[in-house]
Amino acid sequence: MNYLISNINSNPLKGIANSYINNSLYFNSKKIISKSCLLNGQHNYFHLSTSSLISSSTKKTFNSLKLQKPKLFSRPLTNYTKNKIEKAIKSADLFVFLKGTPDEPECGFSFALVQMLRVQGVEDIKYFDVTRDPMVREGIKEYSNWPTIPQVYLKGEFLGGFDILYKMHKNGELEDILHEEGIVQEIEDEEDVDDDEEEEDDDEEEEDEEEEDENKDDNKESK
Repeated sequence: MNYLISNINSNPLKGIANSYINNSLYFNSKKIISKSCLLNGQHNYFHLSTSSLISSSTKKTFNSLKLQKPKLFSRPLTNYTKNKIEKAIKSADLFVFLKGTPDEPECGFSFALVQMLRVQGVEDIKYFDVTRDPMVREGIKEYSNWPTIPQVYLKGEFLGGFDILYKMHKNGELEDILHEEGIVQEIEDEEDVDDDEEEEDDDEEEEDEEEEDENKDDNKESK
């Protein structure tokens, strides 16, 4: 425990004491404990709050200052990092900045976002793993003016972070926008192709059956 020794002149208090009072201040992170040694050898212990040691004028001075916590180890977004981010965003209509990969996400929010997109029909998720590039990890926050990761971009524009995407998923807006922008159109097209192929197979079977029936009729007439 740290402590501070100070001598308090008791001359103004001659009626109470005839000499100096030895005053020891023991302090920790929360309280300051004062130990007063009186002439009669008795010790009195009492607590002083830190605020009581600060004058009202000093408090006003402190309150008037707007202190901001410095951002340690933060770096401004460089042109190199910005170009790298923009190149990634433009590489796909739907692009996601994740912690980890879609198959092996490294945080709960990244995992949940991947699951939401897959439920919506987005299987091939184009992504950037920010854990592999500290500059992009910090730069993407400044680029989008959004403080968290994951982040989703739709056709080059910032769509939102996890909380926004989750709300869109719940109210159906995410499904609508993915359809409108054609993000899940390829999956629907594949289903349509499968349906068309099944219809063609059915038509061919019907034609074969009709031909067989005609051949049978011809054979009967020839007899």
